[in-house]
Amino acid sequence: MLKRQKQAGQTIYLKTCLRDSFFSLLEEKSTENISISEIVKLAGLSRMSFYRYYQTKDDIIRQYIDDSFQEFMEELKNNPVRDIQVPATLLFCYFRSNKTRIKLLIEQGLFHLFFESFAHFLQASNLVINSEPNIPEESLKYYYQYTSGGILNLIEGWMRGDMKESDEEMALVLRQIKEAQSNKFR
Repeated sequence: MLKRQKQAGQTIYLKTCLRDSFFSLLEEKSTENISISEIVKLAGLSRMSFYRYYQTKDDIIRQYIDDSFQEFMEELKNNPVRDIQVPATLLFCYFRSNKTRIKLLIEQGLFHLFFESFAHFLQASNLVINSEPNIPEESLKYYYQYTSGGILNLIEGWMRGDMKESDEEMALVLRQIKEAQSNKFR
């Protein structure tokens, strides 16, 4: 048991070193111009360490996104909210608090990597404004893909616009869009 905990801690540490090194290099150049050798050299690790955890550089970003959403889900589980406006506000707060790395991903043309993870996140967290859509079970995955695409495009536009609106204002915008869509299709 203790050995597994030590290995898990070591895995987290090594992945963090690789992720931080990759993001540091992304600040200087495009992902196409970053080699695996550069990442592991900056991290002080071997190429074997990289390939133990990842197949591609994009996998580092996917892991970062998945870990971030998992932390966000834990926060929602530990602090359940009753008002439907609050989770949406927390979502925009999450993107604001991670703006440096997320803006970097947008600038590098890598924001598309959020889409798959975000659809799963929305479904698992029930973060959508209407958490119980009136949609057949077999179509739910498409509902979450559609919804996540809209929300992520909204977030990307907000971030490209230097996030002038507050998290609360953006949550309200999201709610208004959702309500407008509901009314349009009635």
